Amino acid sequence: MVVTWTLQPSVRIPEPRCIQCSLCRNSDVLIGHVSAVSGGESFYYPNFHAPRDSLKLSEEIKRTVTRETGFQALMKVRCSNGLQVSSYHGNFLQHNSGADLEFGVIDADKAIGVLFSYDGKLESKLDAHFQSALLYTTASGERRVRCTNTVASVSEGATESMKFVDQDAVVNIIAKEGKLFYSMGVFAHHKLTYVTAATRMTERSLKDIRGALTEKTVDILAGYRRNFSGSHPPGQLVLPENLKEFSMYILGLIKTRPFKGMISQQCKCVDGAADEIVRWARNYRSKNLRDANDQIYGRHGAVTLPLP
Repeated sequence: MVVTWTLQPSVRIPEPRCIQCSLCRNSDVLIGHVSAVSGGESFYYPNFHAPRDSLKLSEEIKRTVTRETGFQALMKVRCSNGLQVSSYHGNFLQHNSGADLEFGVIDADKAIGVLFSYDGKLESKLDAHFQSALLYTTASGERRVRCTNTVASVSEGATESMKFVDQDAVVNIIAKEGKLFYSMGVFAHHKLTYVTAATRMTERSLKDIRGALTEKTVDILAGYRRNFSGSHPPGQLVLPENLKEFSMYILGLIKTRPFKGMISQQCKCVDGAADEIVRWARNYRSKNLRDANDQIYGRHGAVTLPLP
């Protein structure tokens, strides 16, 4: 069955709606964009086989309807003077740059990445403040606001800042930027049009994105080597204390399903591959740090056998 939903420019939906898609593919399909911009998810089962996939399908549906969920949500992020919000990464709808983020639903499994840029002078004697405000409706019909406030100290020396770098956050935001460009390229090949801020993103080939990820990694490590490790011999490899596994994570990212060659350099999709890759990339964009980075490079732990 093929379902087509066309929104005319003159038609406005009075309240935000969320679309959850569970696609059981036995023939070619094309995952639409509406689930991503409404705060929903796309569950995809290529070559669906009931004895094998029915348990996974039922568990994902159960999790969707039982997890903590907010409806008709609006989100606003603010920061101190001298900083500004550069970009947002996640599954949401934003009508124009600077507008609030809209979600049909937002649940306990979702996360939003926010990238800030420096556009002025920060006083080292004052702290930098960040605030996110989420307005949503509970399942019982109550309208609530959840505010999250963060305070960060300002230092004139970048050396102090490097001590507080969060490697998982850095990898996560770089990966989400890459996934955004990638999904644009796939859907540009299928001649789909986006009615969101994504229309401003230019199409980039798989080769360009992989090259950009590699160059960004080199720039970060070379910048640290140039500015913070002058006492080491020129040929010695120097890594930031909190970014020692950074290169490993980026290599793992390049080798994930969206980037490892299931799509050619011209974004010509192998039959059935486009849906699986786009579903993977979009769901990644809404995951929290731990779940997202586990998909890039799984956590390792010691397995100790009990003594006989």
